[in-house]
Amino acid sequence: MLSMAVLNAMAFDSAAWFEKRRLHAEEVSRLKLAYQECVEKMGEPAEDVVVPVEIFEDGAVRTVIYAKKAFFFLEKELVWAKGVKVIQFKPDRSIEFEIVADTCVVDRLSKNGWAPGRAKGKYDGTNISGKGIYFSVYENYVKVYENTDVESRDVKFGEVKL
Repeated sequence: MLSMAVLNAMAFDSAAWFEKRRLHAEEVSRLKLAYQECVEKMGEPAEDVVVPVEIFEDGAVRTVIYAKKAFFFLEKELVWAKGVKVIQFKPDRSIEFEIVADTCVVDRLSKNGWAPGRAKGKYDGTNISGKGIYFSVYENYVKVYENTDVESRDVKFGEVKL
């Protein structure tokens, strides 16, 4: 009986998975529109910008945007950036993941971003690249929409290490 309960608890929840996918798709649509609005309303961008997005409890920066050019839309907490690198640090200050993109928009409240052009990302032993990248810093989630290339090292299936 106990083993059946454990198996049921570990069972894949397809409804939750589809709901999560739906929510991500809505967020991508919102960020695509936000990106277009930013481009249309943007003035002269600032140059060589560093934007903290998230901090640890001790005050150290957890997530930061480095950009060659950036424009802030304070009323919507959006940052449009060009020549951008988004980095999330681990508590020990090593890099957890990073996204490098030609341009992107980042929502500082949700900690989600959209890069419509070429972009690449790195998370531990996994490198991804492509065109049209949505990322969620909060969820450590990245989705590439076109020309996806994934390279991963140290992949484990059960106890088998490849």
